[in-house]
Amino acid sequence: MTWGDGRIVSLGRPALWLGLLLGSAGLAAALPADAFDQALAENPLRAFHPNDVVIASDHGESRIRFLVSFQYGVAPFAKDAFGLGAYRFDGLQFAYDGLYDFDAWTRHSQPIVSRLQNPGMFFAFRAPQPERWMGLEGWDLGWFHESNGQVVDNQADYEALYAKIGQAATDSVSRGWDYWYLGSKFTWSGDKLRLRFAPTLRVFDGSEAVDYTPAEQDVFWRAGAPASVIYDYDGLRAAFSAEWLLPWRALSYAGLETDLRTGYNSGHFAENWSEHVALTLKAWYIPVFAYFDNGYGPYISDYSTWSQGWGIGIQYWR
Repeated sequence: MTWGDGRIVSLGRPALWLGLLLGSAGLAAALPADAFDQALAENPLRAFHPNDVVIASDHGESRIRFLVSFQYGVAPFAKDAFGLGAYRFDGLQFAYDGLYDFDAWTRHSQPIVSRLQNPGMFFAFRAPQPERWMGLEGWDLGWFHESNGQVVDNQADYEALYAKIGQAATDSVSRGWDYWYLGSKFTWSGDKLRLRFAPTLRVFDGSEAVDYTPAEQDVFWRAGAPASVIYDYDGLRAAFSAEWLLPWRALSYAGLETDLRTGYNSGHFAENWSEHVALTLKAWYIPVFAYFDNGYGPYISDYSTWSQGWGIGIQYWR
């Protein structure tokens, strides 16, 4: 290239990059606008349960609480490899639920508290809608580990921590166990209404993690507390939901869900019930939901303690 005063100037590498950029822009203009988004969207990662951020209130205090939930298809290439009747194999799935408290108002130095760590693997089976039996959408079979990610596992350490921070020491008590999981979902859909029923079974094996150490479920920090096991309070679960599509932009969706939970131990079969009721409304683009808890928990650190709580926040499903 000749400059105005006769000097020869070489554009070199900048010119090459500019040419490639312009050429790429022309190619992109020739493709559908959503081709790139669709290419990125085609992956085996999706939500396991609805993710949420809420202001929660329980145990006499309020906090910000958030749930991170996803599942990932570990072997998507094996889909439809085998099945049972109309229900075909939908892949081996890895799933994770992580529940955290963010105590911005009361814990300035360490505001994040782990409440639940729940990873697992399961085999999924699904059937196309015309071939479903009695509305059974599909079922899952797998193994999960559930814990709260804490470290205090004996009375001496608990008492030492209690002397420093008081009742908040309970948040650091380590809880953990493993369970076999069988889940199913029945769905009945109309034009504007969808009903769902999802019974699940958790069979606790008395161990924790792959090394088969004993489950951490004793209430060792409460003097005189009787022996307690998680399957006195959990193991049998059922969720019922009704969802409506509404004609207004300001309110396009409404959902009402009730979750029930109880134990299966032969000595206390179905004695200890817990209920969770949630209402979700989508206003414009914002899915707002509110819930009320009545029963044991709501965290596994105090799974044997009866309590009530509520929360309000937003959800994300995809």
